[in-house]
Amino acid sequence: MEISERVKMLRKIKKITQADLAKAIGVSPGNVGDWERGKTKPGSDALIALIQYFNVSADWLLIGEGQPIPLTNKHHKSLLLADLEKDMILKFRQLDLRDQEDVKDIIDMKYKKMLKRNK
Repeated sequence: MEISERVKMLRKIKKITQADLAKAIGVSPGNVGDWERGKTKPGSDALIALIQYFNVSADWLLIGEGQPIPLTNKHHKSLLLADLEKDMILKFRQLDLRDQEDVKDIIDMKYKKMLKRNK
């Protein structure tokens, strides 16, 4: 996945338009469109603004490595996530609330079965 795809994915997860994103980070909507089409790449100021706006790691936004979305536990230490977990979280966030609740119910059911097996 290229930076163009990651920017577009983050924008869609947040359910905002290119114009909304452009206004939030201080660029033109044309810039955002060009980034998402892979025509150009964000400059350093825009990259910093994107990282801060979406609260993602620079490594992930730039090269697709590292942790895309910072998650912390109650002790404020970063949680290390497997690629499968990262993928699931990103997809889960794109679902509407009802579908998210359905997924949670399925996970709860699987978890309960696992606990019964391990007793």
